[in-house]
Amino acid sequence: MPYRKSDIHPEAKSAAMGKVSEEAGLPVTPRPYHLAKMISEAGDISPLCATEPRKLDLKVELWTNRREAVTCKRCLAKMQVIK
Repeated sequence: MPYRKSDIHPEAKSAAMGKVSEEAGLPVTPRPYHLAKMISEAGDISPLCATEPRKLDLKVELWTNRREAVTCKRCLAKMQVIK
């Protein structure tokens, strides 16, 4: 039986998005910001850390085009090589 959006518990939904409360007993893990390497005409974003161009899932992944805002470890490593 498929779930409707209203059937999902709010804490489970926030856990899937990386926003887990301390009360749930799980650590809060912030999602990394990727550096946008390519942006298609359709608006799809491919991160710098991807070996092959791929579309970011914007429901769960974050991106930026500002170098100082990047927090993804692999994007940061590639940025050091590119400098």
